Amino acid sequence: MGLFLFIIGLVFFNAALQPGKVLFGTDFFTIYLPFKLFAQEMALKFHDIPLWMPHLFFGIPLISSSSLLYYYPTDLLFMLLPFPLQFTYTADLIIHLLAAFFGMFLFLRQFQLRREAAFFSAVAFTISGFMLSYIYVGHWNNIKAGALIPFIFYFTAKGFDDKKIIPFLNAAGLMAFQILATGMQIMAYTYLGVIMLAVYKIWIEGSNKSGWLKPAGLFLLSTIAIAVYSSLQLIPSIPYTGYSWRGDFSYNDFISWSLHPTEAITLLLPRFFGLMTDTYYGRMSMNLTTYYFGITSFLFVPFAFADRKTSRFAMFLAFSSIVFLILSFGGYTPVYKLFYYIPVFNQFRNPGRFLYVFTFFMTALSAVGLSNVFNAGQKEKNSMMKILAITSAAALGVSLILLLMLAGQNLNNMISGLYASIKSTQIQPVVLQNITAGIKQDILYFILVSAAVLSVTYALLAGKIKHAFLAALVLASINLVDMHRIDEKFIIYADYKNMVPAFDPVAITLKQDTGIYRASDFSFSWVPNRNIYYDIEGLKGIHGLMPSKYIRMEKEGMFNFLPADSFFNIKYFIAGQDINIPGLEKILDGGVKVYRNNSVGPRFDFTDRIIKYGSDEEILNFMKSGEYDFKGALVREDTGVVPSPNPLSYKIGLKEYTPNRIKMTVEAGKDGMLVVKNSFYPDWKVKVDKMPGKIYNVDYAFMGIPLKQGVHDIELYYSKTGFYSGLLLTMAGILFYIFIYFRERKIYKGEK
Repeated sequence: MGLFLFIIGLVFFNAALQPGKVLFGTDFFTIYLPFKLFAQEMALKFHDIPLWMPHLFFGIPLISSSSLLYYYPTDLLFMLLPFPLQFTYTADLIIHLLAAFFGMFLFLRQFQLRREAAFFSAVAFTISGFMLSYIYVGHWNNIKAGALIPFIFYFTAKGFDDKKIIPFLNAAGLMAFQILATGMQIMAYTYLGVIMLAVYKIWIEGSNKSGWLKPAGLFLLSTIAIAVYSSLQLIPSIPYTGYSWRGDFSYNDFISWSLHPTEAITLLLPRFFGLMTDTYYGRMSMNLTTYYFGITSFLFVPFAFADRKTSRFAMFLAFSSIVFLILSFGGYTPVYKLFYYIPVFNQFRNPGRFLYVFTFFMTALSAVGLSNVFNAGQKEKNSMMKILAITSAAALGVSLILLLMLAGQNLNNMISGLYASIKSTQIQPVVLQNITAGIKQDILYFILVSAAVLSVTYALLAGKIKHAFLAALVLASINLVDMHRIDEKFIIYADYKNMVPAFDPVAITLKQDTGIYRASDFSFSWVPNRNIYYDIEGLKGIHGLMPSKYIRMEKEGMFNFLPADSFFNIKYFIAGQDINIPGLEKILDGGVKVYRNNSVGPRFDFTDRIIKYGSDEEILNFMKSGEYDFKGALVREDTGVVPSPNPLSYKIGLKEYTPNRIKMTVEAGKDGMLVVKNSFYPDWKVKVDKMPGKIYNVDYAFMGIPLKQGVHDIELYYSKTGFYSGLLLTMAGILFYIFIYFRERKIYKGEK
């Protein structure tokens, strides 16, 4: 098994051995890597926990916004080790692929399936499309969370079998790891599958009908433990949801990226609706992943129901597979609307990710079938030849249908018609050629793989193969060849120097200005979020949980006129084309152009003109009306600032500016409001002359601090209350686990 796993590593990741090559992932390079580098630098430079990210959207919470895997074990380890973070993607991936393999192997062995069958299905799950195609999109959180699914099911099953709490707590800890990996959606779907396993263990398995209350109670206790163990991430994350765009999550957002039932055909023909964005023409807005996990697993499903000893387990796996496949259809099924009213679940989009758990159940079901085949092959009288004949006939029938699709212009006409009905436009000849070529390859592989797998199955049932593990290796190799042709499209290595160049004209130009300012890349001419690599505060960017107020301002066109941009402290504009707006000076003219706003306003300002409105809606409407001169402070509540006819005079002296803390001295000639043009968020606190003060939400999205006439020392800081609360609960959970572990061990030794 170890040798085969080593071969898999070489097949998929041999390019990692080339100097300077890094595994490519879009979100890895635009979100996870720059966020990790920022957190690492902040911890080393300021000796502080990275809680706030000032580089996007006027600033956002860092850990709370679930885009930094700071507490996940491997991420924390790699950030502490003196090893370039960009090269950790491959190493971290291999660690989790191994976890996926051994977790699946142990789960199947827990149900007394043959180790040869467990080996085959563990390989099938490990190299499945959802495990490896997510590399390309760089959804590192989902890869980590998905890799832990088998271990969670293993420990849950073991907990019910042993009737002991430690296995349940192990499962809870791994689901907490899914949350710490910010894979909350995968965790929620996994937990739904675990509930189904618990029901199966309690109700269906005859051996657990007596004394089921204890394991059921332990299971419920472990559910509480999930929240306790993951408190480090959960406690700061939950409040932020209301400030992100998910706080106003519509049903259409909820069902986005639902899998249309017709696209289930890609489970057998992965290129039928194209592959990746360049040829994909399904009903989702785009697709950069694949759900395919090989034909081989499907071919052993009929054999899973042939043996009475495994039929109940097979029925459970089959039923669960069907449930999760239907759930992946999302908005295309009326039942899915019920999930919109369930807390936690109603914050997730992309129902297609239910296929993570579907893949787990289906590959487990194939292990039951293969295990039955191995056992039947050792018996003199074989009762599975009939099932083999039926399976072979079905595979032959499907093969004939697929061959007919290839005849003449049938395939071209079918794809052209489908494309026109879905995209409402005619397909381009080059796209049609690429899609049909891919489908033809799929059909060829379907026929060849089916013939090879069924031949090995016949040899096993006929007793012609005496070494079961050799047969498992052959079957795993067939599946590896089939999966490699698809997975290799999503595994790309790039030169890190080209991804984040040391010499970047835009970065060099902007870094010449040592002041506090923002840059805005209106057309994403510069790589999105690249400013984070160079420690440049930007306005626009890419993030999974963008602040709702920022999105509203963008939709309302607040960033489309210079007076507002000047007020927002946007000093530099990055574009791919010339900008002809008075007041902007071009300071870089190349492939990417940079303009300087010479009338930019300061980040920190002071005003005595306080204007009260009844709602955020009224404030935003006034700001975008063109009548506002951006020289006041728009608020929703009384601030206690009393108007005075005295002339306005003030002086602001900045003493410290770090992501988590800002210190300054303000000399105010009259009562007024200090306006800090960073995002308002409740975890920001203030001390005025070392006494707690209040921060108001001003100008729709920013912070305001009322000050009396005189000289004041101001300290703004990001509160660590959530961090310490989460740390305390997590540590309490760990201590509870240690106590229970040694207690059960002592009891076990006493019983023994």
